[in-house]
Amino acid sequence: MNAQGIMGDMDNDEKIDISDINAMINTILNLTPTQQVEGEIVDNSAIVGTWYETNFNQWGFYANGETNFANAYKFQYIPTCKCILFYDRSGKMTDIYRVLSKQDGTMVLSPYKSNEQIVLYDRLKGQSGKDSKGREYVDMGLPGNVLWASWNVGASKPEEVGSYFAWGETKGYSKSAKHNFSIENYTLSNGSWESITKYNITPGDDHFDNKSQLEAVDDAATANWGSEWRMPTMNEVSILFNADYTWTEVVSVNGVEVFKVTSKKTGNYIYFPMTGYFMGNNSYDNDTFHSWSRDLHYTTDNAYEMYINRYNHGFTYRGRNCGKTVRAVRVVKN
Repeated sequence: MNAQGIMGDMDNDEKIDISDINAMINTILNLTPTQQVEGEIVDNSAIVGTWYETNFNQWGFYANGETNFANAYKFQYIPTCKCILFYDRSGKMTDIYRVLSKQDGTMVLSPYKSNEQIVLYDRLKGQSGKDSKGREYVDMGLPGNVLWASWNVGASKPEEVGSYFAWGETKGYSKSAKHNFSIENYTLSNGSWESITKYNITPGDDHFDNKSQLEAVDDAATANWGSEWRMPTMNEVSILFNADYTWTEVVSVNGVEVFKVTSKKTGNYIYFPMTGYFMGNNSYDNDTFHSWSRDLHYTTDNAYEMYINRYNHGFTYRGRNCGKTVRAVRVVKN
């Protein structure tokens, strides 16, 4: 296959026919690692390839009709856009083709124009990229319309812990600062649990407002990174950790142990450092990642957080005066 680079010129009239591609895809999805597949592409030379992965609910095989795999290709089908991605042996994507149905029932692969490829590639990779300040974000291919930041608010690398915030406060503190995260210092109270001044869902309290989700003015992600960013909801957190969509492992990044969460759909991943959290000016649970959500617990005194440790992950709740990190998300732009 003489694949054009993603930025290169393409013959937009070119068509690549593979007989009964639907059956081919269905067959590949059920292959064992030792089975072979055959088809025709471009110059009618036979494709012979070996199934190589099943992790991401996609299909792929190396193929070039030869025994020498130095110039082989990886094929990847993305059901959500009915398109096929082509990668070279090094793993670099070279082309994207749309899968079209013809009136006679056969399937055709039609190449995107170069500019269409770039747009679609950004979309397939979840619009993964950087904002105007260089802060990276990743699409995990999950239900919903958010992209996850690659590092915490207050950090500049995935392995850095970043800043610690009380829930609903927008001023963060470094771990070394050992700020006293006490109810007496909590800015959304008058110094006691009985005097919570905002996000108070206790009927009869003087400051009862029945608000249970942070407004932008009190969102640490929005306040520090801008209006395109916010803290995640508990629903978004629960989806991120759903075993149907992702898996979690401990890895080392630049010599620092972190948690790696990988999407089963796209293969994209994000790292979460071991942050611990502060209660008062003492830190706890330092081999665990802790980060606030934007949702209040069903009691006024507590808010939901996400956590990851070596044995489990998910969400729980804790006193909103505690100091925890913030991992931002941004809404997908359609």
